[in-house]
Amino acid sequence: MHPLSTVLIIVDGEFGDQLSSVPLGSPIWIADSPTNLSITEELRRVGRGDTITTFRYDHRRSGSESFAAILPTVDLHHGSLSQDPPYRRLEVVGARPNHAAKKALADNGFGLESITTQGFIAVALEAV
Repeated sequence: MHPLSTVLIIVDGEFGDQLSSVPLGSPIWIADSPTNLSITEELRRVGRGDTITTFRYDHRRSGSESFAAILPTVDLHHGSLSQDPPYRRLEVVGARPNHAAKKALADNGFGLESITTQGFIAVALEAV
């Protein structure tokens, strides 16, 4: 699978140092909590952060609410209007696939593929 066809969305505000062990290459969107910003800035300083985008973190939101809020922006940047091929797979960390998350997926043409220990994986519906 082409690296740009998968997007990793991290809504866990305490993900922090775990970001260092995520293989870079595919786009990564991560909540801009103080913990996450510290490691993101370090990765950018050493030249490993060019595929990392931060987004506004609101600790009052659940991970699923944060995911639902950021997905339209991710879709705008990685969907068929912005890249060829468009992204076809989402890996989400820090959110559960509740009603809000599933609605956001459906609204953006994705369906739940599997639940992971840290979140879930979704794929484009026409790819299912």
